[in-house]
Amino acid sequence: MTNFDIEFEESAVVSALEDFLQRSSDAYSSDVNRVREDLEFFGGSQWSASLVKDLKRNKRVNRQFSELGKYCNAIISPASKSPYHPRIGNGLVEVGAKRLEEVQGLVDAVVNESAFKGELKRGLRNSVPTGDGVINLTTVAGRDESLKVVIESVRDVSTVAFDPNCTRLDMCDATEGAIVNYIPKKRIRHEYPDIRDNDWDAVAKKALPTQWSVPKDCVPLVSYYRLSADGTHVEFFKVCGDVVVEAKVLATTHIPLYKLTGEEVYRENRFVSVGIVEKVRDLQVGENLAYSTLIERMNRSVKAGYICTAEAIDGMEANISKLSEGDVPLFLYKKGEDKPTQIVEAFQTQDVISVLNTSRDMIQGVIGVPSVGVQGINNVNTTATEALLQQVNSESNVACFYEGLENVCRAVSETVLDIVTDGNPEGLAVTLENGPATITQKMKKRQELAQLSAIVPDNVKPLVAKYYADTLEDSVGEQLGKDILANLPPDIKITKEPEDPAALKILGDMKALLEQATARIDELTKQNQELAKENETLNLSLLDNREARELDLQKTILENQTTVNIKAAELALQDKKIALDFQQKQQGLHLEAEKAVMDVIKDNNDAIYASTPEGAGKEAELARDELIEEAERRG
Repeated sequence: MTNFDIEFEESAVVSALEDFLQRSSDAYSSDVNRVREDLEFFGGSQWSASLVKDLKRNKRVNRQFSELGKYCNAIISPASKSPYHPRIGNGLVEVGAKRLEEVQGLVDAVVNESAFKGELKRGLRNSVPTGDGVINLTTVAGRDESLKVVIESVRDVSTVAFDPNCTRLDMCDATEGAIVNYIPKKRIRHEYPDIRDNDWDAVAKKALPTQWSVPKDCVPLVSYYRLSADGTHVEFFKVCGDVVVEAKVLATTHIPLYKLTGEEVYRENRFVSVGIVEKVRDLQVGENLAYSTLIERMNRSVKAGYICTAEAIDGMEANISKLSEGDVPLFLYKKGEDKPTQIVEAFQTQDVISVLNTSRDMIQGVIGVPSVGVQGINNVNTTATEALLQQVNSESNVACFYEGLENVCRAVSETVLDIVTDGNPEGLAVTLENGPATITQKMKKRQELAQLSAIVPDNVKPLVAKYYADTLEDSVGEQLGKDILANLPPDIKITKEPEDPAALKILGDMKALLEQATARIDELTKQNQELAKENETLNLSLLDNREARELDLQKTILENQTTVNIKAAELALQDKKIALDFQQKQQGLHLEAEKAVMDVIKDNNDAIYASTPEGAGKEAELARDELIEEAERRG
């Protein structure tokens, strides 16, 4: 049954889709062709048609010995061992703990039910060979009519139409996107029973960009995404031929087609993403040629046999002829005749093997990881420090793939957050936990802990062992850490850190403010000393008295305010409401103190002005005027 959750004009949607597919094909057709070639090469079709023709014409062997699969697995392995996991936290707006817990539960449910981590791994497996992997997200109605999020890796990247107006390689700034699939004509009625009659042969022949060719007896079935005109949500259409069979709204502003990228290179006046096939194609072909030459030499080499005179085997031909069949254990010849000489099977291999080994070394060097894996150690005698350096260097060589994975994980997680909150995340933000880099971090931590264990007291070593166990990759490490804690000596205490990081930040800020206030007081003291020297003609005694009183009052206020802030931060660690009430009360006291200071400063300024000739004259003039006014009133 068709699903229309939004109003639309069918012809306008179909026309917009056709226009988009053409624009996308014009922009990315060369990339699509390259990706297809890279996929075929990675899958085993590593000989060009022209080269195969030449080899066959010259009756040459064309064998292959691909190295690429193990390097792909080596790069993917860290992401498999330590996949990213979305964690929901506060954004710019403070969100309650209950709200955070509820949304985190919804996101975790999507991650588990949609095989989120497994699909991302499959997408990475596509991006490593070609530089292009795609993750698709959509929603379907579950059996209980509840909304279900579906996350899938697109197997054939060439079926995806990307927005030609994107500026980012990962396509996260897209406003349109589509996936072109095909459905057999005989299944149309079964899949969409409400669809109107149509001339499906004519539809199938309808011109699509050359990027997509419709298989025989099939009709194009396109999933089309576009950002709404007001930019508040994504519109989704499923178009079968020239008929819209499904239409609905996705509560997100992300076009749910996410591109996993590889290494960024500049080509044909723009940046494109490539994988390992692009980098080592020629080296792999060279290795295949060397391997084929080795097989040829083995096939052409002289087989084991004997050289002898005809007289030596006269009358024994029948027995000798069975040597090749393996039925005759002995080689018989006539006594006295020349003894047969055995021919040893041999052919030249050293030069070809040298080419093979060189090709392998060059492939490893170009890709940048050892064939045994990113975490691999080639030598059993490698020290922990050397192994760590190998790890860091290897990760840096393939960091582009992990960065692409991280970007897509974050974008997909943000879309999931939008959907589970019905398009209203209300200040929530996504962070990612774990990831491939975590393995290196744990490796580094283990090395540091191993070194630390050699210098700490014996009674503390069990605690070091606990922290070491925390860095292990499986559940055994977690259980081992718990067992170590349960058996710690009674004199070993574990420091419990405060549970509220925000309160800790406030406390740190307040301590920094105290340091700034102290420095400001010192600066005011210095300025006061300089000011006293510059105003020797004034009433120095009164001036010094005023400045001293001001300084004391300012110092008192700064110290009191800083103490209040630190106290409020400490209270926040216990109860944020108590801290808020405390700060409000202290704010009122602070305003009263500030007013008192201003009154004192005014009185002091008036006293100083009155002590000057100008001030004294002004005071006398005011007093005279007051006497005149009083006399006039009395008449």
